[in-house]
Amino acid sequence: MISTSDAGNGAVTPRPPDAGDVPAELERLCRWACARFGVKKIYFARALGRRMHYLGGFGEETYLPPEAMRVGPDLWAFIEGTEDLPPEERRTLRHLLETAGRRLAASGREGEEPQ
Repeated sequence: MISTSDAGNGAVTPRPPDAGDVPAELERLCRWACARFGVKKIYFARALGRRMHYLGGFGEETYLPPEAMRVGPDLWAFIEGTEDLPPEERRTLRHLLETAGRRLAASGREGEEPQ
């Protein structure tokens, strides 16, 4: 399961996914991150050649270009609505998504389809 914890010191630690539905776990992580950081939408996608395959996420459509970040060899995270996010919060959010993406990619489950 992808989840986050707050160790009381403001540190956010994503945990790697285990058994379960990857898109549902990504939705939970993205839902939490949207609420925590006040962004409109966060989602993950896997690069398949020049195309992106949506894996999971949460939020409302802004119709503005998302901030894209590579979080694994063929895994990307997209964030919409970061315009008013302070730089320190932006760095924390990016770190959270990069860590979750690396762990998801390392688990080899990023391309897994819902069952």
